[in-house]
Amino acid sequence: MAWSAQPHYNRKPGDIAIHLDIIDAKPLHPEQLGSRQYFLVSLVEKFAALLQKSDLLRLRRYFCKRGLLLRTTIEGFTDDCLCILCPMDLSGLTQLRSDALSGQLERELVNCFVNPVSLKKLLLKELNMKVRYWTGELDCVEQEWKDGRMPWQFDMSSDEKCCRMLRLARQFQLSRLQHPTAGSLPRLRQLESHFESNLTGLINYAKLLVGGGRLAPLESLAEFRQLRTGRPELARCPDARYADEYLDALSQVGMATDALESGALEPLRQLRVGGETPVQVERRSEIDNLMSEIREVLADSNPLSRMRHEALYRRISTSERALLGGLLSVLPCAVQMLADLDEALDAYFTAGGVHFRPADLGVAFD
Repeated sequence: MAWSAQPHYNRKPGDIAIHLDIIDAKPLHPEQLGSRQYFLVSLVEKFAALLQKSDLLRLRRYFCKRGLLLRTTIEGFTDDCLCILCPMDLSGLTQLRSDALSGQLERELVNCFVNPVSLKKLLLKELNMKVRYWTGELDCVEQEWKDGRMPWQFDMSSDEKCCRMLRLARQFQLSRLQHPTAGSLPRLRQLESHFESNLTGLINYAKLLVGGGRLAPLESLAEFRQLRTGRPELARCPDARYADEYLDALSQVGMATDALESGALEPLRQLRVGGETPVQVERRSEIDNLMSEIREVLADSNPLSRMRHEALYRRISTSERALLGGLLSVLPCAVQMLADLDEALDAYFTAGGVHFRPADLGVAFD
């Protein structure tokens, strides 16, 4: 996948260019074309235009699902069919080098851009693409990091891609997380309030489920689900619906968490390193940590012994705390963490140089 000649493009410090070269292709309608040379030159132009219309977030999700470019941003594409990448740090560069040398990056780049959809748009039967990069450029970026030239500082307000990513993240936060719609914080707070008002019913059902002689606390959500499966006769218990509602509420928190990561956090992860202020860097680390903690809390395997919501603990007896305190703490803890994450996002945008008014984002509050 490597090549020996240095690429020519408007390079910024930290950039790495991946060449996506068309080697050969078979058109759908060869009788409508002129010379072979003209066909290939024209195809390169069409392919470059297609690449430049790519949704960078969708591309990032594609590669991240395959364990690639986890610490590398996709900066965009050039008229010469170059895919410009920028590692976020030295560990990202090391991983990128490893993926390139193993051939995995080349395989997935080909799979990503040579597919039935692109063939249809380019009016092709077949497309043979070669992926190349300049090995010296990887070494150059490594030296830039070691010499302190990276991260290269720049103003995100003058960078079109960064402004677009910031806009997407802020728009999602205001329209989907803060606005009272399905999966928003106000709706999740309503679920939490409903849980609190029916706490006694849920506790009564859980006590029936675990049995009167049990003293050991529930270990995990997985154990709670298994106990319910093992005692189907209790499904007819009047209080069983509160367990259904509680688990459904946790599911809704999980879906809201997935949506938040996709809609707000992934755009922030596509920001080129060096554009954020020191406060934003600190806040983004806090945001990522909160997201990881929320996922841990919601995981079926999460040890419930680590869960404790102080306000809830004050409402239940000592014996109920020992047996069910961890289980009952999951929902209020997860909702509070989402609220903390929302506050961290507000602080992140306040600390930056790119600001959006709700009206500019098409967000209207009642």
